[in-house]
Amino acid sequence: MVLIKTGLTAITFAACHWRLARPPRSWRAAAYVVGPPLMVIGVIMLGSLRGLGLGALGFYLGLLSVLAAALTDEEFFPSGRLRRD
Repeated sequence: MVLIKTGLTAITFAACHWRLARPPRSWRAAAYVVGPPLMVIGVIMLGSLRGLGLGALGFYLGLLSVLAAALTDEEFFPSGRLRRD
């Protein structure tokens, strides 16, 4: 399970790095910067089997912040598939 979460963290980190090449506005910038490190800390704690609850909380809070930022960001999906016209 830790390997799956590590892969998900790597994908999230790459997506946030790609998105931060064009600086987002408002709270989304903070979510893109803080989310992946929270996920990394969570994966490390889960992998060491110490503080499992706190590790899971960090991982899922980081994931949730990045997902919320990406799904509400108009420039994250440039094709416009998720935009409402």
